[in-house]
Amino acid sequence: GDALDADNSTGFPPLHCEMCKKVFTVPADWVKHIQSHTEEQLTENNDKVAGRKFQCKVCSKVLQSRASMLIHVRTHTGLCPYTCKICGRQFNVKSNYLRHMRALHSECIDSPNE
Repeated sequence: GDALDADNSTGFPPLHCEMCKKVFTVPADWVKHIQSHTEEQLTENNDKVAGRKFQCKVCSKVLQSRASMLIHVRTHTGLCPYTCKICGRQFNVKSNYLRHMRALHSECIDSPNE
């Protein structure tokens, strides 16, 4: 479904897109719509709240830094910019990708010359 302003018959509370003010009554439709916005759109001009903290435009979660905000936004967009070249698994955070490489593919990681 599209964005709706009608009464909610799904049993879910309406979900609002803070970027364009569309309203969704089906969570999957809201997620698909949020994914249509880019990371830049979701993090640009982010109003700081409570001093130096940042508030997510999608879910209103407050984060401590712009970097944390960027990582958090990926939970909404589904963006996983780090892909394992060995098994194809994707990661939204570089540290998780590196942990994966050490744990599962350590034999493939280039090691310093001995």
